[in-house]
Amino acid sequence: MKKIIYSFFLMSFAAISHADSYYFEGNIGRYDLDTVNTPTYSGTTSGITFTNLRSDLDYDEDYALGFELGMRINENVRLGISYTDLDLSFEGATVSGSATNGVTTISGSARVTPADANALGLSWDNDADVYMLNAYYDFNNVHTKYIPFVGVGIGQADISNANDDETALSLAAGVNMDLENNMYAGLKLMLTQIDGPTDGLGIPYEDIDVTSLHFMIGYKF
Repeated sequence: MKKIIYSFFLMSFAAISHADSYYFEGNIGRYDLDTVNTPTYSGTTSGITFTNLRSDLDYDEDYALGFELGMRINENVRLGISYTDLDLSFEGATVSGSATNGVTTISGSARVTPADANALGLSWDNDADVYMLNAYYDFNNVHTKYIPFVGVGIGQADISNANDDETALSLAAGVNMDLENNMYAGLKLMLTQIDGPTDGLGIPYEDIDVTSLHFMIGYKF
């Protein structure tokens, strides 16, 4: 899948030989992960034995930095390649079943904290590098200065503790405001879904849903 998406990136931009203009924008986003769930899992790996373990993992809200480079195809349509760095800080979990290394055990009898997970040798903290190809439709005739837009995206999420990169899909809506000297500022709300990864211990996860609000500053050239 990774090769297919990278090929789609290249073909999409290679097919556009007459872009009207280009843009570059940086952004800071506030993001929130929905509870990340794991299906029931049993097995032994890296000295940890899991017995019918099912976890509902909660993560802190945090900020993310990113950027996007793109081109305008016509008055309404533009394409962009974006990068976002997500810091996924584990907050706590509700579990059923158990996990033990013979010294420390976590089970559904209590709320699992980051310290509990670390004592067992588990780490549910993650970093994720998200690369997306985005397509936008700008509603240029709504206002002379404010330009609402909607968008869709497809790409890859490289999660630090996952075995493989995972496909990411997104929907976006927002508004840009023209400033002086080809500058613009904007707000964008995004809903992103990342295919459920499998971590280094073999534990599978269900799809990860991320809601984020971004503030952008860009330059058209």
